[in-house]
Amino acid sequence: MSAFDLDIIFVNYNSTDDLIACLRSLAENPCRARLRIFVQDNASKDAPRRIAEAFPAVELQINKKNIGLGGAINQAVRRGDAPFIAMINPDSVIDGRCLDNCLQWLRDNPQAGAVGPKILNLDGTVQGSARAFPSALTGLFGRSSLLSRLFPNNRFTARNVLTQGCEFCQPTAVDWVSLAAIVARRQAFEEAGMMDEDFFLFWEDADLCKRLWASGWKVYYYPHDSIVHKVGGSRKSRNIASLWNFHKSSYIFYRKHSNGVGAIAAPFVISLLGIRFASLCMLHFIRLPFAGRSALRR
Repeated sequence: MSAFDLDIIFVNYNSTDDLIACLRSLAENPCRARLRIFVQDNASKDAPRRIAEAFPAVELQINKKNIGLGGAINQAVRRGDAPFIAMINPDSVIDGRCLDNCLQWLRDNPQAGAVGPKILNLDGTVQGSARAFPSALTGLFGRSSLLSRLFPNNRFTARNVLTQGCEFCQPTAVDWVSLAAIVARRQAFEEAGMMDEDFFLFWEDADLCKRLWASGWKVYYYPHDSIVHKVGGSRKSRNIASLWNFHKSSYIFYRKHSNGVGAIAAPFVISLLGIRFASLCMLHFIRLPFAGRSALRR
């Protein structure tokens, strides 16, 4: 039996300043739960050893190369043994009471395999962290899509992003919650097969929740407590590598969880993802000269 209640896991990739600030927020608003904090660093170049210097109790392990988000989470999970696991993005502001309450809610609801708290932007608005499993319309009406930004209250976005334009009053079972902040039962996490390391970045949270449901566990959105998430601390801009990983993971998710007609349509899906990727790459390169001019004006 573990001496700890909760293992908190952070995966760091060139977000050391953000993570130190995140850990400071937790130190200022600590958990009542007995916890260990694991930081799995994916070969960051911004002096990640500063984390252990600032917080000696944090258990830091630095990988020789970037093995992806899911792989690093699995490494950290294997290092711990607490019955509950919190996976949190390093660019977050945490109140320990949020983790305590999520932990207690899981204890009180044995059918729940994982719970995601409300996630706020820096301006206090609610992020779309509770979502429906992706469909053919997700690319058009996902949380960050152009159509969702132009028409945020349309019914298609509301189907995909469950926290868009509404707010739950009670903990609610949802398809999946964002890995920006998830508290999971270790038993459920292990029964679901842990993180699928084929997903280098993006969609690994939807895949995990899909497998939790398939293993007989439920996933919940918990609106009573929140964390603040700055969004994109490890990827300050949507560079080409980030775009590639997003589209690659989109196809891996589709291939893994589709059958029947969906499997037959795989070549069509690949074509659509390729067109979308190429279009976004073109926009990225078009923006670069304008960004340079803006910098010169400053």
